[in-house]
Amino acid sequence: MGRKMIANKTDASKTKFVIVYFKYFVCGLDCKFTFFYSRYFFTSQEQRCEKFMYSPECHLRLGRSRNVFHTHEVCEKVCKTNADQSLKQSRYLVKRNLDQCLDSLDVGHSCKLSRAVSKWYFDESANECIEFQYLGCGGNANRFNEREDCEECKNKLNNW
Repeated sequence: MGRKMIANKTDASKTKFVIVYFKYFVCGLDCKFTFFYSRYFFTSQEQRCEKFMYSPECHLRLGRSRNVFHTHEVCEKVCKTNADQSLKQSRYLVKRNLDQCLDSLDVGHSCKLSRAVSKWYFDESANECIEFQYLGCGGNANRFNEREDCEECKNKLNNW
């Protein structure tokens, strides 16, 4: 999708407005209009709302996007809030997964048709993964089938 701005003009009352010529190349269609309005969109890469020139006719021909807001304030309210919540949620999930490494050793308890099996847990005080015999039921999340999985949890915790 290509965009070209041809001219910027300021009227006599010093109110700045932009006369823009956008050329969109979508499936070979050119979209040429001179009626553009200031709108805002949220860029996830920059994590902010930015101004752009919007043409309703061209917008409809190219396919609608919900990422078009009349004001900067509305854009910020909708998108920044959602982006901040997503970031908080992802941090919570990482922390919750790391908390798994901080549980103390719990070998569980015996239950019907189960036998003790070797597992690994992260010992925070020793800062190492230690093998133990899991009794088959119960226990907590600081239990790994493979040493490598325990080491991965340890490394993430140490880099947190």
